[in-house]
Amino acid sequence: MQKPKMGTGKKVGIGCGGALGLLLIIGMIGAAVDGDTNTTTSSKPAAASSPTATEKAAPAPTVTVTKTAAPPAVKPSPTPTAKPPKAAPAAETSAPTNASLPNLVGMDLQAAQDSAQAAGFFILDDQDASGQGRLQVMDRNWTVCSQQPTAGEHPADTKVILYAVKDFESC
Repeated sequence: MQKPKMGTGKKVGIGCGGALGLLLIIGMIGAAVDGDTNTTTSSKPAAASSPTATEKAAPAPTVTVTKTAAPPAVKPSPTPTAKPPKAAPAAETSAPTNASLPNLVGMDLQAAQDSAQAAGFFILDDQDASGQGRLQVMDRNWTVCSQQPTAGEHPADTKVILYAVKDFESC
């Protein structure tokens, strides 16, 4: 026996009911998260809007408003303009200090970087010497094939480029 198919009207009804249920749940969550505790309920019956014959209406309180005149506008006194302080004489920029870059060829890439930093060179770059453009993620798995600049005296702010290949590859 075949199961009867659901009609379009039933599908729409189920979809609308599901959407309504979802909105109800979202509303309940929103109300719980809002935490609005300013709502108060009273068990007292609401007061009658007009007094009954046995009750006397209390007289309305009298309110007196006193208006005072605004104080006269005061012109601000001109403030003396302060002269900007004189600029200190520019310090002469000294030439970068020289440092001795060691020969890093044949070293493990990580050890070569450590040696260059110990010598005072902190602007370092490493490249794939094979030309494949690989990144040197694990520096300990690479061997330095060449360096730029070569070993010797250079300004300490010189960029040192180390060209390396994987440990099992030849330069």
